[in-house]
Amino acid sequence: MSFYVAIISFLVSVSVALMLLAAARNISKQNLTFLGLLHLMFLFAFLASLVLSSGGETPNYFFLAYICSGILLSGLYLRSEFFLPVKIYFGLFALTLPLFIFSPSMLVNFLLTMNYSDSFGPKFPLTGKYYLEAQNVIKENETKPLYKIMLKRGMYKQTIERDIEFAGKLDSVIVLEQNGNYSMKLRGYSSNTTFVSSTIDSLDVEVSLRNQKYGDVEYKL
Repeated sequence: MSFYVAIISFLVSVSVALMLLAAARNISKQNLTFLGLLHLMFLFAFLASLVLSSGGETPNYFFLAYICSGILLSGLYLRSEFFLPVKIYFGLFALTLPLFIFSPSMLVNFLLTMNYSDSFGPKFPLTGKYYLEAQNVIKENETKPLYKIMLKRGMYKQTIERDIEFAGKLDSVIVLEQNGNYSMKLRGYSSNTTFVSSTIDSLDVEVSLRNQKYGDVEYKL
C-alpha cells in the first residue's frame, strides 16, 4: 500500500507542477511566501519525526509530503520573480523527475525510507545471480512480510517469484537444494525475542524459477 501512495503522490505532484509552470501567472509574493511556509511545515514535521522515531525501515510520510510539496511548488517558484536562492532551492526538487525515469523503484524507496536504493530491506544472496529481498517496505510491527526472488541480468534485474512468505521477518536464509533453473528450496530463519526468551523459527519454502510473474524487468542500480 505504501508503494502506491508514494508513486501516486509523486506523479500527481509532478503533473500539477508542470501545469503550474505552463499556466500560472501573476502569483503574488505574499501567496508564494504563504505556500512556501506550508512546505516548510512539512520539513519541520519530518525533522521532528526523526527525533521521535524509534528507527527501522517504516515509511516516513512526512518526508514524502515534504518532497512532494516541494515538487508541486517548484513550477510556481520557477515562473516567479522570487529571490534566486529560493528559486534554486525549489528547482532542486525537479531533479526527482530524471531520478524517477532512471529507476522508479529506487525513487519510491527514497520517498518512503530516505534510502536511495533498489531494495526495501536487506538482501539475501542465494546461489549464482539469484537473491532474495523484501517485496515492499517492511513495517516495524509487521510479523510476516512478503519477499521476492530476483535475478541479476547485467545492468538489469528480473523478478522471478513474488509473494514468498516465511515464518516472520528473515534474519537469514539458506538454499537447501536447487533443481537447475526450474526450482529452488529455501529455508528461512526468523527470530522472536521477548523480555524472557528468544526463539528461532524456520520454514522451508519451494519456489519456481520458471514462473515469472508480471514479466517484471527493472534496472539494477
